[in-house]
Amino acid sequence: MSEGPVLVVGATGRTGRRIVARLVEQGVPVRALVRDEARARETLPEGVELYVGDVRRGETLAEPVAGARAVIIAACSSADPGNEAEVVDYLGTCHLMEHAVPAGVERVLFLSTIYASRPEHYQDMEPTSLGWKARAEEVIRGSGVQYCIVRPGWLTDADGGEPLAVFQGDTAEGRISRADLAGVCAELVFLPEAGGKTFEVIASPEGRAGGLGSAVAALAPDADASPAG
Repeated sequence: MSEGPVLVVGATGRTGRRIVARLVEQGVPVRALVRDEARARETLPEGVELYVGDVRRGETLAEPVAGARAVIIAACSSADPGNEAEVVDYLGTCHLMEHAVPAGVERVLFLSTIYASRPEHYQDMEPTSLGWKARAEEVIRGSGVQYCIVRPGWLTDADGGEPLAVFQGDTAEGRISRADLAGVCAELVFLPEAGGKTFEVIASPEGRAGGLGSAVAALAPDADASPAG
């Protein structure tokens, strides 16, 4: 992978800001896509390159995406009007990928959720829908851009440092701290063996206290994954 910056989308969110901090600690140049520049300056480390934009408005994404070697999508929908899952999780991802493809982004790491492919857990979806996170996953898989899709367990604000385990098949049950998830993202965005794979990650006594590299390397690639680059 090249030496360009990593763009973090949703950088001022409760998980996104932790991802930014971990990347900065590792000496990685970071771009942050934010809606509120003042809030970003208060919450993000110095040296982070700020881009004011909104995944809901595709025309604001060309500049931050251009020249980024990788994009971590940690945007999160809410119950606020205009911030619904269809608009942010699905359409926002569509807008990002429309720019990531021509920009030559080398990898997209998408934060999805456990149960993404289990529509019985999405009360606000039509019965036949896979959920908007799952629809976004499909867009990423079909884009031709190298990707890694992480389905974290239910998020907590604990300090982290717990052993972590990975699973495939959307059958995992569990939780993970935002702090640990940030570390997962900062590691996997650069891990070649994570390319073309979708998996869950949760805190588990049977998991690994250190990096997840070997565990992720042993996972099966998605059937429709692009070749690893």
